[in-house]
Amino acid sequence: MGHAILGRSMRRVLVSLAVAAALGTASTASAGTTFVVDGHGWGHGVGMSQYGAYGYALHGWGYQRILAHYYAGTRLGILPNRSVRVLLAEGAPRLVVGSTKPLRRIARKKPLTLKAGGRILTPAAVRKLGGAVRFEAGASPLRVQGKAYRGAVTVYSGGGSLSAVNEVSLDHYLRGVVPREMPHDWPLAALESQAVVARSYTLATLHPQQHFDLYADTRDQVYDGIEGEKPESNRAVAATAGRIVTYAGRAAITYYHSTSGGRTANIEDVWPKAAAVPYLRSAADPYDYLSKHHTWPAVVFSRGELAARLKAPGLRDVLVERNASGRAGELKVVGARSTRLIPGQDARVLLGLRSTYFDVRVLSLDPAPKLVPRGKPLELTGFVRGLGRIRLEREVGPGDWEKVRLLRLAPDGRFRTVVRPDAATRYRLANHIAVGGAMAVGVR
Repeated sequence: MGHAILGRSMRRVLVSLAVAAALGTASTASAGTTFVVDGHGWGHGVGMSQYGAYGYALHGWGYQRILAHYYAGTRLGILPNRSVRVLLAEGAPRLVVGSTKPLRRIARKKPLTLKAGGRILTPAAVRKLGGAVRFEAGASPLRVQGKAYRGAVTVYSGGGSLSAVNEVSLDHYLRGVVPREMPHDWPLAALESQAVVARSYTLATLHPQQHFDLYADTRDQVYDGIEGEKPESNRAVAATAGRIVTYAGRAAITYYHSTSGGRTANIEDVWPKAAAVPYLRSAADPYDYLSKHHTWPAVVFSRGELAARLKAPGLRDVLVERNASGRAGELKVVGARSTRLIPGQDARVLLGLRSTYFDVRVLSLDPAPKLVPRGKPLELTGFVRGLGRIRLEREVGPGDWEKVRLLRLAPDGRFRTVVRPDAATRYRLANHIAVGGAMAVGVR
């Protein structure tokens, strides 16, 4: 589920990393600098965590209690079923609409019964019929591009292409959404939670002034029509019929996501232009660890690779500025001549990360003389941030490395250690998470 929020005021509380004040020039990147980015969660982190709901359901919570936890201060209400309009296709040069049974076509308010089969529609053909053509199913569902949907379908012509909109009852729409947004074999309480939040989100985001209400993909909710329906999720939709999350008497915008990483986020901490919402607040998510994305593997960047991703030539360091939800509110990108801030969500996209709940750690081995006296002491220095126990390694054969020693880090992350190379040697920093760049030292 993905959403863009525009036109709202920004309120962010940023807390710098505790070590930032001590960095200064000590963290200046060198040729041997490696940046390690690791983190937690999948998705924006606002509202219900689906894996968290799964965990609560496994521990006996009902959907009512699950929703009260993720949307604090809300109530459950009941609204009658209604129809919604879902965009199935856009910008199409042609569309095939049909059914295995006779169907009705309505153009310029004139109904016409058509035989079973598919009809190829082009922009020119739809324009001749008034610019919009409505198809209504008979004894068999309608098919658009071979996929079956409940309800009616209207095809519009505009700008030399076609769009198709499925008008369907809300609960039939949810039957095609819930198993695409959450695994259908999860506990019933989790599926019921998903059904209620999907219903609430739908009703809170309708667009009556436009020719459709919802996208059929992650811009709103993934909708797969009849082919997506599963018996277990259908039961969850039926068991919660009409039930929605409300706040102040209105349908709540119930954002949700896959994996929080252990704690959900305040909406304003994730989308900079979003105003604070009383029920979209950071909340503990203790069972989120059930997700394989709870903690994701580290991504390792050389200085050049990270500079290219962040469009920051002359990159020296990158610091995470945390917000009130504990996530990356901004990245402080330190260059040779200037420093700039990148919003956390933008940084997530630039770095290809799964969430904004991440850290940027550093392994930096300072340059040493390229040629030193054989067997004489050589002091190696560098900087480490956020990586715990670090070892110095040397290459003893092509691709074969051995530990020289564990390093003792000063409070500011700096280290000094002495080696006595008796032959041309390459050195690097490493630990269980990442390996730094190698530095070659020759002897004379």
